[in-house]
Amino acid sequence: MRDTGVERASLHHEILKALAQVSERTAVQPRELAMELGESVQSVAAKLQPLVRAGLVSKHWGATHAPARAYMITEDGRAYLARVADGAARRSSAASSGCR
Repeated sequence: MRDTGVERASLHHEILKALAQVSERTAVQPRELAMELGESVQSVAAKLQPLVRAGLVSKHWGATHAPARAYMITEDGRAYLARVADGAARRSSAASSGCR
């Protein structure tokens, strides 16, 4: 598994989860993500850049009437979230069965 630099309990991870909730064909502006996550636009915009570099999020340019940048989760981003969820489920199952 490639190291993405995204920690499970981080704003990066929360941004990925928020983008995964949006329709696959809908790009979201940082302002919308910030409002949903209760974070500043500047903080969300800064955290999006490493996600784009890691290939977990793609950047899109808005239409002529709304030329702001917008972002979408990629298939790699969805796969990353699935791996994290699977790992968390396995750890929870092992903990509840008393295995370590």
